[in-house]
Amino acid sequence: MTERHYYSMFKNEKDVLTVPEVIRLLRIGKNSVYALIKEGKIKSIKQGKKIIVPKVCLVEFLTDEKNYQTPSPNVTNNRWTSANTCDSLSLAREKTKDKPTKKGA
Repeated sequence: MTERHYYSMFKNEKDVLTVPEVIRLLRIGKNSVYALIKEGKIKSIKQGKKIIVPKVCLVEFLTDEKNYQTPSPNVTNNRWTSANTCDSLSLAREKTKDKPTKKGA
């Protein structure tokens, strides 16, 4: 998404946001937002004990491609399992089908 998309999404938001407002907009936990602020990924202003985030900085964080995950080169076709590996769930299902069930106990 482009900056323009984010600004249109956040057009009803204030120009300066509090941490609870950032939490609501990003839909992530409080500790995650504070960690992003501490790491400098989301730029903020500290006024005494209060932390405020300019809307411009939030949009900058969201449009920075460094913050997006990339597919893992170690996982084939971006799937958790591949054709060459054991699928333990399928094996467990096959074993339970083959076992005779005991009646009465």
